[in-house]
Amino acid sequence: MLRHSPTPRQTRPARILALALMLAALLSSCGPAEPVDLLATAPELALDAPERGPYGVALLERELRVRVDQHVRTLVYLPTGLNAEEEAHPLALLIQGGAVSPEQYGWLAMHLASRGYVVLSPDHPLDFAIFATGNGADVIAAARDAAAREGDVLEGRLAPEPGLALGHSLGGVVASKVWLRRPDDLSHLFLLQSTPDPGDAELLQNPRDPADRVFAVAGARDGRISFTEIDESLADFSNPVPLAIVEGANHFQMIDSPTASQLESDLAATIPTPQARARVLAALDLLVFDHLGLAPRDPSPLDDPERWPEGLIAP
Repeated sequence: MLRHSPTPRQTRPARILALALMLAALLSSCGPAEPVDLLATAPELALDAPERGPYGVALLERELRVRVDQHVRTLVYLPTGLNAEEEAHPLALLIQGGAVSPEQYGWLAMHLASRGYVVLSPDHPLDFAIFATGNGADVIAAARDAAAREGDVLEGRLAPEPGLALGHSLGGVVASKVWLRRPDDLSHLFLLQSTPDPGDAELLQNPRDPADRVFAVAGARDGRISFTEIDESLADFSNPVPLAIVEGANHFQMIDSPTASQLESDLAATIPTPQARARVLAALDLLVFDHLGLAPRDPSPLDDPERWPEGLIAP
C-alpha cells in the first residue's frame, strides 16, 4: 500500500509559489518568457516514489495563440533536470474551480510536473471555466503546435500520446467536457470534488476504450458538494468510475489562499490542509501510475479500495 505523507515543500507557505508566479509574470512582460525554477530535482527518487517524482519543476507563463486574434494566458509547468529538456513528456490539463485563479492550484501542478508531466493551466474569463469551455482544448492544440516549432521553448517537449485532464469543483465539470470531446488528446480524467456536466449524460454513454480511466475524489467534510452527489453523477459514464472519499478533508483545502466567504460556505475540516492535500495527491497518483503504465491494470489498484493509500475510503 502506498503511504503518502506531506513533504517539506508541500507544507511551505503558498506565498513562495505566489512570489515565483509574480516573477514569471514580470519576466514575461519584459520580453521573451523564460521558465522560473520552482522545485529542485530529486534524482534519488523513483518516478513512482510515494512523496513526489524525481524531476525538478519550472514555471513558464505563456500567451498561447488559440485563434488569429486571441491568446490564452497559460501557466506551463515543465519537468526539469534528469535530461528532461531533451525528452517528450505526457501532457496534463489542469482546470481551476469557479472564482479561483489557476495560480491557486500550483501545488497540484508541481506534483504532476515532478512526475514528468508538462502541465497546462489556462486562464478563463472572470476565473470561471464555464465561460470558455473550449480554452482547454484550444490550449492543448496551441501547445502541440509550439512543441513542433523549431526554437520554441516547448520544442520536442510534448509526447504525442493522449494525456490526463483534471479539474477541481466547477473545473472538473469543464475538464470532463474536454476529456469527452478530445479522446485523442486526453485518455484519463481526475475529478476532484466535482461531477461531469449533466448535459453531457448522453454523450458520456458512448463507448470509450476501457483503458481510458476516470477517477473521482470527494471530501468527507466538503460543504459544497457531497460525496453522495458525486457518486450518483458517475453513473453517467459508460465505464465504471471508482470514487475515493478523503477522510477529514473539506472543499477549500484544495486551493491556496481561500477567501473568508469561501471558508464560511464550507464545513470544518478535521485534518490539516497539508494532510488533506497529501491524501488527494496519493489518490491522483493512482491514476497517474495507471496512465504512465507503472501500475497493474488487471486488476487495477483504482478498482480495489483495499489497495488505496491510507485516508481514502470507498462510499
